[in-house]
Amino acid sequence: MFFMKNLPLFEHALILKNLTTVKVDCKFELLRGDSMRPIIEFCATNLASGTQKALEILEKDPDLDIVEYGCLSFCGKCSASQFALVNGEVVTGETTDELVKKIYAFIDENLVF
Repeated sequence: MFFMKNLPLFEHALILKNLTTVKVDCKFELLRGDSMRPIIEFCATNLASGTQKALEILEKDPDLDIVEYGCLSFCGKCSASQFALVNGEVVTGETTDELVKKIYAFIDENLVF
């Protein structure tokens, strides 16, 4: 997968797994990674509602990036069901197993090449 990233005026240290950086010109650099891993985001408040187990299951998958935040600002979803954000999209489940299955189904249906 290739994508362009506008470079800031000052230097940044960018560390990503399996990433090769090739300079194209002074304003852009071309980044090539073997694949972009899906980002799964969890709300710390929702972890107490059962998503902690889903987080632990998904953390074992090296093809996923798991992030935990204090709050994702989805309070209605958070109070009503187990949920996670998958690449910025809300995925919900009534049980931990259902949430994990729906997360993997969402990833399979929304592959980005």
